[in-house]
Amino acid sequence: LHGVAPFYLDSVLQLIDNLKDVTPRVTATELAKWESTRNNRFTHIIGVIRQPAAMLDFSTFDYSYLWIDNFRKILVIYRDDPPADARPIHQTICKLLRQRYESERVRYDRELENFDEILNEKLQIESCGERGGEIDEILQYRDMPMNNFWAYVMNSGYVVPFIDNAGVEQASANIYGTSLGYDETCEKLISIRRLFSEIGFGL
Repeated sequence: LHGVAPFYLDSVLQLIDNLKDVTPRVTATELAKWESTRNNRFTHIIGVIRQPAAMLDFSTFDYSYLWIDNFRKILVIYRDDPPADARPIHQTICKLLRQRYESERVRYDRELENFDEILNEKLQIESCGERGGEIDEILQYRDMPMNNFWAYVMNSGYVVPFIDNAGVEQASANIYGTSLGYDETCEKLISIRRLFSEIGFGL
């Protein structure tokens, strides 16, 4: 803070104090916009989700940060298995994302050059239905059960979390999402680290 006028410091501290009483509301579109403006500032995305089909919204999210050099990996566990006749979720994501990129080849030509290599290296998604109770606890936001928890690990090491109730075939008007406070974030991350460690899912 050397060289910063105390007037500004007091203003910032007052702003932080005021924001403690404001709960942010985040839609999928706003989260995608947040991703795209900071896609060179996070190294990992950690997801705990109820239904893996929630990852198939390629009209909003394009996963192009996977091709940024400093991005390392998406690590996701999900609770509810897809129908028995469905393709494995990793395979489904690869197929649909490739179709999206090929339909917009001019924009995504670079990503298509090593598509399979990057998806195999940087996307890890696993079923964890046998630990449903622990996932439900992670997905609890105050007194409300949610469907998806996403944590963005920034280059600096701090974590930006989002939790929402987006579900498959759910009207967008009913979707509620927010970013957690510091204490809530710490509690969730402790539970996630323990769960990932117990199932051998390396961070």
